[in-house]
Amino acid sequence: MKFLVLAALSLLVSTAARQSLTAAPEQNPLRMFEYDAKAPLDLKEEAPLESVEGIAVHDVSFAVGASRANAYIAVPPGKGPFPAIVYMHWGQGNRTEFLPEAIAMAKAGASSLLLEPAQPENGEMAGYAKMVRDIRRAVDVLSSRPNVDPKRIVYVGHSLGATWGGVLAASEPRFSGFVLMAGLPALSDFMQNSQRPEDVRMRARMPKDAFKKMVDSFAPYDSVKWIAKAAPRAIFFQWADHDQYISRADAEKYFATAAQPKSQKTYFSGHELNGWDCFNERKQWLLEQLGREKTSR
Repeated sequence: MKFLVLAALSLLVSTAARQSLTAAPEQNPLRMFEYDAKAPLDLKEEAPLESVEGIAVHDVSFAVGASRANAYIAVPPGKGPFPAIVYMHWGQGNRTEFLPEAIAMAKAGASSLLLEPAQPENGEMAGYAKMVRDIRRAVDVLSSRPNVDPKRIVYVGHSLGATWGGVLAASEPRFSGFVLMAGLPALSDFMQNSQRPEDVRMRARMPKDAFKKMVDSFAPYDSVKWIAKAAPRAIFFQWADHDQYISRADAEKYFATAAQPKSQKTYFSGHELNGWDCFNERKQWLLEQLGREKTSR
């Protein structure tokens, strides 16, 4: 989350001076996240296969337009087809954040893709749009694998990954469910209203017209405007009661705007949400959602 906020606020002074921060056409904002799904994946193994407690971990990269995204893919033993999970890390992290969880889920019979898209430069909306396209392309990667069931792919996003859960719900119909961990309901509101001293100072340094253009470029993509489109797919929200970024009001707003089926849980934790109880309840939800009893072992 720190990266998400700092990139969007402190570095956009120079960005606004060299680039117009305009949103996609109002009549179809989701065009920002379209891509050529028929283009070759060009999946490459970047390192020798690693085995962790009997679980195969592949270090891969794949094409997303003219660029590439990096990922780990954890594969259970057996032929499958296995349900699968796409993990998107928080702003401070990378694809290693969920590695231990991916091993645990593979032991339970689910494959995982742990994505590491290129970090958006200077908080530009175009960079975040590319991140969303990378996540959608990860679904292509999993769906192309004969040992994955393409009808049972769930998304797990933490902080940065959860903040973009709304547009993912609206733009990627192949996800069968969502776990959103400590995400902002409206990034544009946070940019304008955060009272953390560092955020107040950043706004004070930024020209008002440039700041308005920046906020206006993000506002059409606030998750609260899109998260209801997840229905009828289930959502599990996870919150921290000592979160330095996500207020109780933010959590309530995000949850309230989501349609059923939905559930939520708050943990005695900071924004990291790294407690065993948080992991165990997420694992249980994922296994129920993915249909553990249907998994070929």
